[in-house]
Amino acid sequence: MVASNGNFYGTTWLGGTDGDGTIFEITPAGTLTTVLNLNGIDGAAPFSEGLAQGTDGNFYGTTQVTSNYDCGTIFEITPGVR
Repeated sequence: MVASNGNFYGTTWLGGTDGDGTIFEITPAGTLTTVLNLNGIDGAAPFSEGLAQGTDGNFYGTTQVTSNYDCGTIFEITPGVR
């Protein structure tokens, strides 16, 4: 998705430091930054089509599972906070 700042944001189903997926940012110049490494407790296997930016500027999405209950999560990410 293209955010209000002009950068692209997305998710990976797997990968990251714990193998549970990531949220990433790519600038139009091609600089890739990992915004969040999911760790299973805060969710795992995020749905890429569910990532959206709210009117408050934060990003919202869902994951398929968690390590504790296998039910998934709803998450909020504040841009610039890592």
